[in-house]
Amino acid sequence: MTAVNSTIGIFDSGVGGLSVLAELERLAPGHSMIYLADQAWMPYGERTLDEVRGRSEAMTRLLIDRGAEVIVVACNSASAAALHELRGTFPDTPFVGMEPAVKPAAELTAQGVIGVLATNATFQGELYASVVDRHASGVSIIEQACPGLANAVEEGDQQKIVELLGRYLPPLLGADTVVLGCTHYSFVLSEIQAAVGHNVRVIDPAPAVARQALRVLPGSLRTDSHTDYLTTGDPVTFAERIRHLLNVEATPAHVAPPPTIDDAVEAVRSGLIIGVPTDTVYGVAVDPRNPDALAALADLKDRPPDQPFPVLVASIEQAVELGVFNDSSRRLAADHWPGPLTLVVPSTGVTPDYEGTIGLRVPDHPTTLALLTKAGPLAVTSANRSGEAETHDDAQAETVFGGKVAVYLEGNSPGGVASTVLDCTTEHPVILRPGPIG
Repeated sequence: MTAVNSTIGIFDSGVGGLSVLAELERLAPGHSMIYLADQAWMPYGERTLDEVRGRSEAMTRLLIDRGAEVIVVACNSASAAALHELRGTFPDTPFVGMEPAVKPAAELTAQGVIGVLATNATFQGELYASVVDRHASGVSIIEQACPGLANAVEEGDQQKIVELLGRYLPPLLGADTVVLGCTHYSFVLSEIQAAVGHNVRVIDPAPAVARQALRVLPGSLRTDSHTDYLTTGDPVTFAERIRHLLNVEATPAHVAPPPTIDDAVEAVRSGLIIGVPTDTVYGVAVDPRNPDALAALADLKDRPPDQPFPVLVASIEQAVELGVFNDSSRRLAADHWPGPLTLVVPSTGVTPDYEGTIGLRVPDHPTTLALLTKAGPLAVTSANRSGEAETHDDAQAETVFGGKVAVYLEGNSPGGVASTVLDCTTEHPVILRPGPIG
């Protein structure tokens, strides 16, 4: 096995993960690495769990697209919120996350009291709770959230750092072991150690995480490569922080990650058109309850505004809010959803533009289902102009519609054929459009 593609990708919301990168470069100098700072969304620790999950998936896709074969989630907040989901979404990629070092702290404490400094997002995550349950029985834990501290480290605001440490460290009195639960805090380890006293052990997990990343790395180590630095923020500011923290001269590149599901949800709620991958063909979509958005979609497709679009839903539960199902249509839904079958049923009248009947379908595509769960039902049509060839991914759709579509969610539509459409408003269902289901 060669190491040609064994690049290590590391991401954090900002400069904190540079502490892990420094350890990796110390252990594997000259190996190929990419460090990505999502500074446009920094700090993750003060974001919602859903926001952190969305950004973590976007960062991972960006790193994999650039050749990373191992992903280090060098952020405790992102690890707590998203590590489990990332492993499920990218099953072929090894992930190494920042697990709070509660286990070694519990083993090392002499007095049975440990302190944990972390963000609110870390304390709220399932990962932290799991670690405590597994490794800290019989040990008292003092949990201290530190809002603002990661941001102060990010900005190099020494006065603010001193002020915040003066506020957050006194509650840890009585702990003989302190865990750093945010990679940003590694850069103020000496200040923390001085404040808590040298008789208190302070555990920085960065070295252990770096060692684990190298253990799961495919192939052998290289010595002829380098580290690329990327940021979603200001490259000049990032370069200055790299110089200050690592004493390294770097030229970071600015990157714009693919839009997230949250970005698409926001666009839909703003009445804009989005692009979505489905299990049949790539589509363009709007909120079916928004008449102006429906009119814009009709104009985009150059089709009569009184010709309704089919509606995608996440489940039969969403579907029955919009359409009336009899025994026959319920059986068809149960047999073929999720899948490429659109059922035309009587409308409940909840959506004003769908009087009389409405075409409904549950798609068999993970991205679309996740979007529908968050955004609600979407009026969707194929991402092509009427009479032209259908498109099958975001790149093809963007060549057709360009900036007329606000967000193009990344993804392929593997089916390649539009769904079968059945009219279920008659005694016996009638095929209105043939498709994958006969």
